[in-house]
Amino acid sequence: LAASQREAGDLAGAKATIEKTLQRHAKDSLAWLELAKVEQARNDLAAAAKAARQAAVCEPELVEAHKRLAAVLTQSGDVAGAEAALLEGLKWQPGEAEMRTTLAGLLARRGDGAKAETHLREAVRLAPGLKAAQF
Repeated sequence: LAASQREAGDLAGAKATIEKTLQRHAKDSLAWLELAKVEQARNDLAAAAKAARQAAVCEPELVEAHKRLAAVLTQSGDVAGAEAALLEGLKWQPGEAEMRTTLAGLLARRGDGAKAETHLREAVRLAPGLKAAQF
């Protein structure tokens, strides 16, 4: 329901729905992840980051939680935090090619071409058809 509400633009309704869910199920990683999406859509990046972190705490292997956290942190200007979020996600899911390409982009932006290339090469090895990993 909350995802539908968010997609329809009812961010307040989506947030209320998720908060009710979290009152009953405080460790529901998908609810925390949905809350992160809602907060990001509301442009409350601090709340979005907090919710994405909580999703990752509840379910560390949930790739989407680490990706969302990295996206929110990047949007807020915390590139180092975004890199850390992606590296943490890769500890749990080392075969996640898309996360590697995102990390490579962040590394390249800050001038660490060698590490960026390493992650891109690994992404291509893991997912040869992934367009974002082509260079």
